[in-house]
Amino acid sequence: MDHSDINEDDLDENEDDLDENEDDWDENEDDLNDSDLDADSSSENSSSSEDEEVQRSISVEAEAVITANGQFSNNLMSVITDGDPMSNTVISPISLSTILALLKTGATGVSEKELGETLHLSKDANEINEGYQELLELFQMDHPRSTKSMNSTKNRKLIVLLANRIYTDERYKLQDSFVQCAEKYYLSEIEKLDFSEPSATAAKISEWVSNSTNKKNNKHGHRRKY
Repeated sequence: MDHSDINEDDLDENEDDLDENEDDWDENEDDLNDSDLDADSSSENSSSSEDEEVQRSISVEAEAVITANGQFSNNLMSVITDGDPMSNTVISPISLSTILALLKTGATGVSEKELGETLHLSKDANEINEGYQELLELFQMDHPRSTKSMNSTKNRKLIVLLANRIYTDERYKLQDSFVQCAEKYYLSEIEKLDFSEPSATAAKISEWVSNSTNKKNNKHGHRRKY
């Protein structure tokens, strides 16, 4: 027997084995790619479903309020920055528009009209109230885009906190309908203080502001006169 023939036969068999292994590797690689594609597709579908869930959860009333807030925000920023597009200014228009919208519910005549025009809101009080209620509650929902989720330990890059409170002189009585509207639709608390004691009143308000902003604002109200 020729030893060279045996070695050539062995070599051919080894090459065949290598070819088969390469084929197996290609098949495994294809399986992995298919799995990755399926995983990516699942993630995209999940994200898309979450987006659709948010969109479906917003009513016509809330959409109207969001649109109005956008117009109000642009006007407000233009006034604050004096029309300078390069101005480095950070504000929270939703906080201001919310409290002004609540004020509108207790206003009449010219005051009510001017507030509505400034905020770009409709004349339908129920539509406005329900729109703000839904918008404010959206920040508290257990959803990836909500305040509760954004304030979790896993997402510390963005934190959104909304808090409104009305302070009135204890000598004046508010109408029950206004108080109920503030609590139900605007998630706002109302507290009566003795405005004849301006220092104590300012300190009380400053304490609430500080607590509501995680101690970010500790000077609010100290020098204000009531």
